[in-house]
Amino acid sequence: MNSGRISNIGRPLDTDYLTNRLIISITLLSFIAFTTISALNGQNSYISLLTGARYSMAVFLMWAISRELDPDWHWGAFIVVLLSLILLSPGIDVSLLPFLWLLLILRITNHSSGLPAGPFDSLLVAALGIVLGYTISWIYTAISSAAFIIDSRLKEPAKYHVQAGIILFFASILIVIQMDGVAFETSMEELYLFAVGTVLFLPVAIKHEVFKSVGDRTGEGLDPSRIKATRIMSMIIFLLIALFSAGPSASLTKFMFCIFAGLVIYRIINRLMQRTGKLSGKRSG
Repeated sequence: MNSGRISNIGRPLDTDYLTNRLIISITLLSFIAFTTISALNGQNSYISLLTGARYSMAVFLMWAISRELDPDWHWGAFIVVLLSLILLSPGIDVSLLPFLWLLLILRITNHSSGLPAGPFDSLLVAALGIVLGYTISWIYTAISSAAFIIDSRLKEPAKYHVQAGIILFFASILIVIQMDGVAFETSMEELYLFAVGTVLFLPVAIKHEVFKSVGDRTGEGLDPSRIKATRIMSMIIFLLIALFSAGPSASLTKFMFCIFAGLVIYRIINRLMQRTGKLSGKRSG
């Protein structure tokens, strides 16, 4: 581990890869498109630029989150991007902090960089969990606590995550007390999205896989148990957000459905193409 590195879970965007160049291009084009649409709808230049930046960053974060959940299937994340663009086109409200928080939570659990979280990473996730817990819902603090404890129970955990998880657990209790208890803030639409998304993604989540992808910082193969834990945790996060989260992060339910559905749709398309290729090969032979 390089002690001079600020973040251990930050992943470089290597432009030598076609998929990375493509997401950079899509993000830039999204920024231009959403900024232009906002301006045409009568927003001033400043608001239009902010809207374009916020929406394009949401698209990029959706891609990045999808890559954390399905590291070997590079093109599946672009199905998620397509669904996200469709969802964003009517002008849905988007808050970026929950997306950033979710990305970091997944990286802490799956070690996709090849390294455990460093002190800066843990402090950032804890801070985001507490801020989002106070401003939106206690579940962000509680899930941050669970992520630290889960990491501590898997191979090569980060230091102090047991202690940090316990502190965040009590912080989430304090937030619940200050908010006068736990309140369900959900709708039938959110519950329906969770049910359908979970049914689609569950076979992927519990499937035993050996991954070809390696950690960016180490070059070593990813730990299948960590990827599986990350996928299962993502479904629990989906459920809790659908049940308890409202306000600025309510749209996260819809975006999480896009992630689950997009990754599964790509796998189905890939399998159908493989079967079609095999059938064509048999017929030509």
